[in-house]
Amino acid sequence: MSLKVKIFVYQRAVAMLFIVLCGGFITNLAHAQGSGDQQTIEELVIVGTQDSGVVSVGRNSLDASEQSRSIQIFEEDFLQLLKPANIEDVLILSSNVVFSGTSDGRENSFSVRGFDSAPILRDGFRVTSFGGITDPEIFNLERAEVLKGPDSIVYGEANPGGIINLVTKRPLTQDLTVFSLEVGENPSYSPRFDINRAMGNVAFRVVGLYDYNEDFRDYDEANKRTSLVPSLRWEPRDGTVVTFLGEYVDEDNQADFGTAVDNDAELTADVSQVINHPVDRLERQFFMTGIDVEHALNERFTLEARVRHFDTRYEYSTLLLPLDYDPQTNTVFRVGAQQEQDTEEWAAQVNLFGEFHLGEMRNRFTLGADWRDTDQVGATLFDPTTPYFLDWANPDYSQLPPTPDQLPQFPPFATDAKRMGLFLQNHLNVTENFMVSLGIRRDDTEANDDDYAETIMQAGVIYHFNEDVAVFANYSESFNPQSSRDRFNELLDPEIGEGIEIGVKGRLLGGRLSYTAAFFDITKENVAITDPDFPFASIAAEEQMAQGFEIDLVGRVTDKLSLVGSIGMVDTEDENDENISNSADFTSTLFATYRFNERWDASLGYEHVGERKTGTLEIDPHTVVNVALGFTEGPWRAQLNISNLLDEEYLDSTFGSLGRGNHPGAPIQTLLTVTYTGE
Repeated sequence: MSLKVKIFVYQRAVAMLFIVLCGGFITNLAHAQGSGDQQTIEELVIVGTQDSGVVSVGRNSLDASEQSRSIQIFEEDFLQLLKPANIEDVLILSSNVVFSGTSDGRENSFSVRGFDSAPILRDGFRVTSFGGITDPEIFNLERAEVLKGPDSIVYGEANPGGIINLVTKRPLTQDLTVFSLEVGENPSYSPRFDINRAMGNVAFRVVGLYDYNEDFRDYDEANKRTSLVPSLRWEPRDGTVVTFLGEYVDEDNQADFGTAVDNDAELTADVSQVINHPVDRLERQFFMTGIDVEHALNERFTLEARVRHFDTRYEYSTLLLPLDYDPQTNTVFRVGAQQEQDTEEWAAQVNLFGEFHLGEMRNRFTLGADWRDTDQVGATLFDPTTPYFLDWANPDYSQLPPTPDQLPQFPPFATDAKRMGLFLQNHLNVTENFMVSLGIRRDDTEANDDDYAETIMQAGVIYHFNEDVAVFANYSESFNPQSSRDRFNELLDPEIGEGIEIGVKGRLLGGRLSYTAAFFDITKENVAITDPDFPFASIAAEEQMAQGFEIDLVGRVTDKLSLVGSIGMVDTEDENDENISNSADFTSTLFATYRFNERWDASLGYEHVGERKTGTLEIDPHTVVNVALGFTEGPWRAQLNISNLLDEEYLDSTFGSLGRGNHPGAPIQTLLTVTYTGE
């Protein structure tokens, strides 16, 4: 990062932080002086704050306010208010989080703090399967968590930008009945239900839906999804809780390969136009079963054991796969292809949470172990020798994709991997306000006869001046195994990430508004590049760097006004002084809700993503505005959401190719939701 850019980033960061803190002080003072004249109405809680309780992604017993890390939490109430079309619409509300594509519809990918492919966990488990559950149904989620910076301590392999954890709904201690119907354009409709029943020491919950959406893309058939998530909580005695979990998802979707762009990354046709063939389909199935057992050994020690079995499958129909686009002739080059993959994975975690004192110093530790066994098999049909050209200016789809017997089969691919990790974290309160955290992890992996091991460390400190202001700093490491090989056919050493973060977190407006502001400096080493002396092999030689600042706000400004907002700035570069792929130099988001009275509320928000570069393509910034209007009467609620209100035309993500993986953002969309909530 150049000195000029550093000065710019740090000056802006300090200025923003100063404005936030001073603004909070002045507003608090005004609130204190005028509180006697204020009228309070029923609160509208839209999102978790720094004090929203234990954070699942930390795999420890600390509250979010105690963590010496930047963490954002999006709670269920906010997810239902936002009505996101997918998980992308939620996560990009966190600073320096950028959507980077779907890998041809098989999985979602995100760049965090400039580094792509952030791990997406499900209830703390990383699922290896391609085409698995990284595009979850939002209605099934209790909350989404974003932990920033390198962190392989508790989950193992990861890129250094951060970790995303999606937490599914679980049984409650009180009865709940929710019926909901969503109706939108295209057309689309989705009946949904969430039913919980508690009977003594047993509680049962089932969440289900059917979703039909013809989408804004001109495919022949609609996207269809069926989802069912049952769970059972049993408390056989005090201090012991057993939870049985299941999930089933069946999808029959459009095989969407995006659209064509020119060399300036500008769209070359209407966003609805299909670049492959309108009949192309992608089917996905996901099955999960699991059990969690939590047992309090005594008042200070708790043992937790968790097991999951994942079974996932995706299959493309035989289709016309776009490989390239020629802007000169306005022609798309496509070939016949088909692919399928099955993945079976067993995963287990064991955690011992404990607390003890050394003199007056309080220690809270986690001793954990985790294990994964993954088997993947797949097959590909592909014929690069028979082209199917498409006139992009006047597309003719009369020529159908080939049949399977017309396509040559490539050798099947298979992966058998076993991973074992052991870690120890300790959080030491030197004083009541000053805490030091230390962690160490050892990982051993065996994949297709290749073995590697890695040991990483983590350290952090946090000091609370009072209940409203705390400063923190941390050093953390990450590692990520590679698939590239050198000239001797040896697997390259894992990528290693190192990061330093310094920040402040706290509360404003009498504790109603929470914030986190942080500077970060991250380096990733051992990045694979082409061997200059042997072009068919790779060497682990490149270094990538990211430096920046971010601030996240969440909570209530007044009794009527709530908001979620963020600003992020990051400067990235590799050894060629180029920006890291899919990193945006600036992000800014806001979603504010105003409650007029106990019946009516309205929301207004925007999402801004700055310039990005993927391959040779430089993507222009874009800003999307969203609004919502809600009406509540007793157990009933009606809500109208309008996304992309200004009908902004933009490129949401790209692979870096002119003719494949360039996904346009959705045009203006309207969604009406009617919900009944009772006991």
